[in-house]
Amino acid sequence: MYNKNILFVNYSLGHGGTEKMFLNVVSEIQLINRKKIVFFYNNNFRKYRLRQGYSNSDVDFSNLYENMPFKVYSLDNDNGIFNTIYRLKMLLYIIKKENIGLILSFSSHGALLAILSKIFFPLNRIKVIVRMGSPFNNLFQDSRASKTKNKIGKFISKYFIYKFVDKIICTTNYMKKELLLVNHRFNRKISIIRNFSNEGIIKKLANEKIEFYDNFILYAGRLEEEKNVKGIITAFNQINKDFDIKLLLIGDGSFYNSIKEHITELSLNDSVIMLGYEKNPYKFISRAKFLVLFSNYEGSPNVILESKICGTPVISSDFNGVDDFIKDMETGLIVSKNNENQLAGKMRLLLGNSSLRKSIMTNSSDTLENSVISIREYESLIKKQMRW
Repeated sequence: MYNKNILFVNYSLGHGGTEKMFLNVVSEIQLINRKKIVFFYNNNFRKYRLRQGYSNSDVDFSNLYENMPFKVYSLDNDNGIFNTIYRLKMLLYIIKKENIGLILSFSSHGALLAILSKIFFPLNRIKVIVRMGSPFNNLFQDSRASKTKNKIGKFISKYFIYKFVDKIICTTNYMKKELLLVNHRFNRKISIIRNFSNEGIIKKLANEKIEFYDNFILYAGRLEEEKNVKGIITAFNQINKDFDIKLLLIGDGSFYNSIKEHITELSLNDSVIMLGYEKNPYKFISRAKFLVLFSNYEGSPNVILESKICGTPVISSDFNGVDDFIKDMETGLIVSKNNENQLAGKMRLLLGNSSLRKSIMTNSSDTLENSVISIREYESLIKKQMRW
């Protein structure tokens, strides 16, 4: 594949975990004599999110396109059932114009487009890699999509997409384990490459000043049903009167108004502060007593790694795969999903035990060393597929 270039594909460039990792990978990968090309196949990101009930404070990264150090193609389409046709047409144009030899997709639909494109370029021997953002079954639990759409997506992924891609990137051991239960033949295709964060940039941003000076506990992430932010608030309500502490919520999503109503119902308006989207969450993460993640399910949550970089302990629910990130009572605290009483107890434990907080911070620093090799693993995988 002499002089062939690499195409990175994603839905859009919002501010979710997958989008953040997409930007990290594309920015950090070093490919000698190969161009990096990016394709966002749904650039009407803001219109979609507003249609789903997001508040106006929710923003995307569209304004960054011109400043990216690589060529970007984006498609602003809203053509219903014809979306796939328009996206495939654009992808075929990019492959031909940019001499693409490998496509790395951060979404299942992007991988589907890539596989279909191989039909039109049989002599190009294009390689396709898909990165999974969540365990296989979690990919099809989107509450914003219909059950029928989720079932169709699961069927296509199982019997077509994952069957015909060349490599599958899982970010946790649990992801691989679950995928092998779907089809054990996928084993030869799977590579585990963990998420990584730019430690230098995060620490620099963490030092920025904030105007909020009270003691606080923090949640940082999307405000969606599966994140169970209401459960965090309910648990916080149990300890609120015993500590001079506030709960800060950073993020936006379709559950914003519902969460706001829940705060009012519990008369916590003075104790729970909704900050909405924050361009720099790290300055808050670094100053929090601890961060809480109480999700019903997760993929590979960047916020845990980022909290460790900031030196902030984490309390997390026992979502499938949490053991890849936290060892209970050593590098963080783990509670049962939906167990608000247990979460309140762990909150109380951390707030009243500064020695435990310091111990967790010390133990967590060792886990950061593994993240720095992830980018090299991406490079190695690409080189092997393209037979450098």
